[in-house]
Amino acid sequence: MRAAQTIDGFLQHVSEPEFSARRLINHVDTDIRVDIARGDLDTARMKCRALHERCARDPESYWGRIWRRTTDRAGPLLEAGDKQALIALLHEWECDLISRLGLDAIYEPTPFPLELAAGA
Repeated sequence: MRAAQTIDGFLQHVSEPEFSARRLINHVDTDIRVDIARGDLDTARMKCRALHERCARDPESYWGRIWRRTTDRAGPLLEAGDKQALIALLHEWECDLISRLGLDAIYEPTPFPLELAAGA
């Protein structure tokens, strides 16, 4: 195990063959969130549109309900190009995950690349 210093470094790690059984990148909703965090909003928008269409075919399926947590919130913000709202959404998702994992006491927030690029 090695420390990831950047989101790109983390993506490189989860793309390595030995990680392939549980690659994060195979979870398209997480992939969208990572694209947003990296500031690749065009890619995130394209993936979000495609996933939204996929969810619409079976919105109450297990995966449809999970994926809509991302598409319903991020989709409109991506379409509007609202970087500040996307940054706020990233931090909301981040806080929720940290809380669910019980890491509140040790977690130190750092800005996302999108946030740094936006000068927020």
